[in-house]
Amino acid sequence: MRDFRWVQNVMLGEHQTQVILLGEITTEAATLYAYITNFEKLTPQRVAAVAMQAGRERHLIEDAFNTQKNNGIGLEHVFCANATASKNYYTMMQVAQVIWILTCRGCLLRLYDWARRATEQGLARAVWEGLRACRLPADLPPLGQIRFNSA
Repeated sequence: MRDFRWVQNVMLGEHQTQVILLGEITTEAATLYAYITNFEKLTPQRVAAVAMQAGRERHLIEDAFNTQKNNGIGLEHVFCANATASKNYYTMMQVAQVIWILTCRGCLLRLYDWARRATEQGLARAVWEGLRACRLPADLPPLGQIRFNSA
């Protein structure tokens, strides 16, 4: 069972917002979700649509974080000893995940039948072997750093 409630024109700092509450009761648990939105003129239909869409988006985001923490990049609290290093590491892992998703789901799965039959771990191994077998040109510029002035 689901029950939607909302309050309009709630001040959050200097911003006027709307608050949506979604109560959900199942045989296993009772859960309360809270959403803040800038959508105005809420109706019961619009509240239901916003809450259900936000719930799906939130579920996808939480799945991605769970994958990063437990399955993929091994993101754990051990990386929090140095705040700057931790942020840099996490940013690079996010970039790597985006590149992987674009490569795997955006290209390989659409273009190659063999990729559709493989697991993501199998695809990662195939990409790794392909990169290992590919030799870089000898005339590449030397490695270095590019620094930007933050002032």
